[in-house]
Amino acid sequence: MNTSENQIRELALKGVSRLNVEAVIGHRFDASELTLFRKALAERTLALAAKKERGAKSGAERVRDHVAATNDIPLIDPTPRHPRLKERCKYDLALFGWYYCRELLRHRPPERLRLGLIQSIQNAILYGGQHVFSIYRGGGKTTWADHIATVWAILYGHRRFPVGISATAALSRKNLKVIKSTLSRSKAIQQDFPEIAVPIQALGGISQRAASQTHNGEPTDIEWSSDRIVLPMVRFPSGRPMGPGCGAVVSVVGIGGAVRGANEKGQRPDFIIFDDPQTKKIANSPKLVEGVIDYIHQDALQLAGHDRVISAFVTITPQVYGDVACELTSQSKHPEWSVTIEPFFTKLVPNWDSLSREYAAEFIEDAVHHDSRFTRSRQWYLDHREAFAPCAVVDPQQYDHVNEVDAVHHMLNQRARLGERSFNAEIMMSVADAGSEISITPDVVSQSLNGAPRGICPPGTDSAVAFCDVNIAKGKGLSWAVVAFGAKRVAAVVAYGRYPQNGALVPPNSSDLVRNRLILAAMKQVTTTIANLNLRNPSGRKIPIEALGFDRGYLPDVVHRGLFVIRKTTPLPFRLVAVRSFSWNRFGIRKKDVLRRGDHIFASVSQYGNYLAMMAQYWREIMQSGFLESPLMPGSISLYGRNPNEHYTLANEVCAEKLVRKYLTSRGETAWDYHCTGENHYCDVLTGCLALGSWYHCYDNLASVVDSAAISGQARFKMVTPVAPARVVQQDDLFDPMKNTAITANAGYDQFTDETEGTGETHVEPFKGDVENTKDPFLEASPLVRRRVVHRPLKPLRRKGRYCK
Repeated sequence: MNTSENQIRELALKGVSRLNVEAVIGHRFDASELTLFRKALAERTLALAAKKERGAKSGAERVRDHVAATNDIPLIDPTPRHPRLKERCKYDLALFGWYYCRELLRHRPPERLRLGLIQSIQNAILYGGQHVFSIYRGGGKTTWADHIATVWAILYGHRRFPVGISATAALSRKNLKVIKSTLSRSKAIQQDFPEIAVPIQALGGISQRAASQTHNGEPTDIEWSSDRIVLPMVRFPSGRPMGPGCGAVVSVVGIGGAVRGANEKGQRPDFIIFDDPQTKKIANSPKLVEGVIDYIHQDALQLAGHDRVISAFVTITPQVYGDVACELTSQSKHPEWSVTIEPFFTKLVPNWDSLSREYAAEFIEDAVHHDSRFTRSRQWYLDHREAFAPCAVVDPQQYDHVNEVDAVHHMLNQRARLGERSFNAEIMMSVADAGSEISITPDVVSQSLNGAPRGICPPGTDSAVAFCDVNIAKGKGLSWAVVAFGAKRVAAVVAYGRYPQNGALVPPNSSDLVRNRLILAAMKQVTTTIANLNLRNPSGRKIPIEALGFDRGYLPDVVHRGLFVIRKTTPLPFRLVAVRSFSWNRFGIRKKDVLRRGDHIFASVSQYGNYLAMMAQYWREIMQSGFLESPLMPGSISLYGRNPNEHYTLANEVCAEKLVRKYLTSRGETAWDYHCTGENHYCDVLTGCLALGSWYHCYDNLASVVDSAAISGQARFKMVTPVAPARVVQQDDLFDPMKNTAITANAGYDQFTDETEGTGETHVEPFKGDVENTKDPFLEASPLVRRRVVHRPLKPLRRKGRYCK
């Protein structure tokens, strides 16, 4: 119907005569226009007759019809204006925040923030789980987690009922107010999500209109209160919702508020966001901290009901030792939470503490003289800016561009204002109990030098071990180190490195097969590098490497397979061992699992092969304490070379694990509480080296206690009679299956999985046989198949004379 026909119909319905209508349109009716005019007149006649028969409307009816006409939304076209952008942002939270919520951001998020906080929130929303992200103050945790991520989740239908929980009810309502403002004022959301934005705009900011809003005569069921919003349910004529976000619910509450029984038309909460759920008062009260932890686990995490598992994401900044942040990030107390800690500095210079103290003295001088521009401290930083060049930060744009030089200058000002303790807690994520902390800093570690060149063992050392930490994250790879040992617990790092030096070991989105091949190739490369070191002491005598250990905590099947392949294909002058570290509360020793015992380390068996289990906290404390001693003195550990700046990366990672508490439990066990403040790969590597050195009697031979039953094998094991002449098994050969095949041929072990090993939980029977002298079924089967097929001998049945398994 064209414009002229629409005009004829409208005028006819109003009762305008034919002549007047023809005068308006400027010509006489043709046959089709005359038919249309007569139909409109007939409709008007019928409407007037119905109105006369019905009678006059009452005042209430007129008011009701007026309200319905006013609150009814015109038909909505759900076609987005930018369909390609909308589709790209569906699974990219960082891109969605930049294009749809730009008014909430000062600048585009840097790569470190995208790969850290934003990626973690996105994974939690899409795939679930329980995640704790401890990030520095002002790092954007509220903006991204509470505001942008919530809007993204409900608009695309990734989550139907997110719940935001903050420290107080007022903060929760403030966060919801930002979400409401974003939904109602963002031009990009109005253009690409009209089924949500148009009904919200029709409210005009008046929440009372929500109760009577309709679309095409049907109520939208929108709710727009201060602590709860329900997005409008707008449907096609067929009854199908126009968008995946229609009808989604967002609710907020303060910590300790009533959340039990939350339900909206059969929908129960499916995602919880905890935004810094503690105040200063809570953080300083152990009783209140315990109450918050109980509220999180007993009230909030049970909101989804019994038919599904709710996912949760916690963003928090530590304040004092023992607060909610310390409790949730303690893996020994709450291993069910996946923890990520992101300090502002990702890399520091070795003499950071001394430089920052000098700057603080200049800053205080400016404050005493009431210099609001801080002229002296600014000039001091400009003079020493080269010394801070190696520092790397999460967000280089996060500073006052008018009064400060760069982000490092901004953090020096923050440290001078907050003080060292508060700065370390809220910016560096390092909260420590002063009464039990090991006073180790990157300056102390990097300056523990013995003067020996790289690859040369210092005087007094006569053996060495190596250890490698397996990690495939970007920029990490396989970290390794070689430590030489001497009498009276003298240790010296003679070489260390990382493979690959730059870039990622495994490209993003690689398949499991490609990932496994790259890890195997990297293991072989690291093994070859260590074997070619050719360690010698200053006099030229060759120093043997007793063993190389690989951490099997990540992908144990791939690690054991790599060790098997390397043993078969590469002649090596040292042993290859798989090692796994356990926390103090999971380091369980059962007699039936132990092949040999040592000093907080023992050899055990798994479905992939034998391995060494060590107590990580025990050996980490010994390793860090060694840097407090003078180099090459009893109980010390030192670094090669004479340049402290050469080791600042290793020093930062060694100090990333902070011992905040050491105590006795109610059962009399020694317990350690460590707080991780960043990347700690070299810390794990040196810890593994000391434990491995103890196992092979390089580091304090008197501390290792050999299990006499494991040596003889007669008390618990049935020894297989060898065909060749009997060979005397030395204590150092007990773990090596090439030299002690009797142990690997044992039968009758109770097996446990990789997740439960060392905890006493049984599993399927292990593969029996010499792994070095028979084909490994794991190498012939698919990498995903882990179960061993055990063939038992046939036993005769006396009655029928047949055989069965």
